[in-house]
Amino acid sequence: MCGIWGCIATQCDKAEECTKELYGRGPEHMCVKVLGDCTLGFTRLAINGLTESGNQPMEGNGMHWICNG
Repeated sequence: MCGIWGCIATQCDKAEECTKELYGRGPEHMCVKVLGDCTLGFTRLAINGLTESGNQPMEGNGMHWICNG
């Protein structure tokens, strides 16, 4: 199971700290990405698809998203 964290604000001072709290849910990869007024945090539990292509947030066509599927 992955850990997903998000904040919609002009500044999220605790994004890294909050995402680290989810590390036990996904110890294989951690990322915090600031996208304008939105910050996305993600921790990955890599069970399938162990390549970097499964790391999130994902990006395409000018959009970013996170999912646990």
